[in-house]
Amino acid sequence: MRETSNAAKTGVDDDPWEVTSVKIRRSTKRAVKVYAVEHDRTMQSVLEEALQRLIIENSMK
Repeated sequence: MRETSNAAKTGVDDDPWEVTSVKIRRSTKRAVKVYAVEHDRTMQSVLEEALQRLIIENSMK
């Protein structure tokens, strides 16, 4: 699977992963899972990228 490390994405080597728990709708989880499989990625990498894009978009407003 194609994975981009958080460090490579942010350029920061000291940004460790942290385990968390969130609730999302079943349909959203299913859609993320399908997308991840179709793009040879993990759900974690898809969600991380989506959240980073959202943060960047909103910081530019």
